Amino acid sequence: FTVGLVFYPAGKKAPVIPYLGFGGGLYWWRYTENGDFINFNDEALPIFTGEYRADGVQAGFFGVAGLDIPVQKNWSVFAEVRYHKVRAEMGDDFDGMGKIDLSGPQVSAGVAWRF
Repeated sequence: FTVGLVFYPAGKKAPVIPYLGFGGGLYWWRYTENGDFINFNDEALPIFTGEYRADGVQAGFFGVAGLDIPVQKNWSVFAEVRYHKVRAEMGDDFDGMGKIDLSGPQVSAGVAWRF
């Protein structure tokens, strides 16, 4: 769930309208590892099968850059790139193992309707 502000540095009258913005939100995440693992606490180094999970909700922020192409008065098509910046403390089965970096780019395209 994100909320942001968008600015139109070249105005909104051009046939192709560039925009820039930023925002923040809540990011729900889940991390799972499953498979065969080595028990390094045992000198025999036995292999065991397991599954480990962690999940949570973390606040983060993003920056966005995109193009809006008006089709009709209230309709347009758009394409944008967002970069999300989010780091969350691992918990549950990974408690004490530091943070997980959930940051990364997102590319979107779609149809916009203004009312």
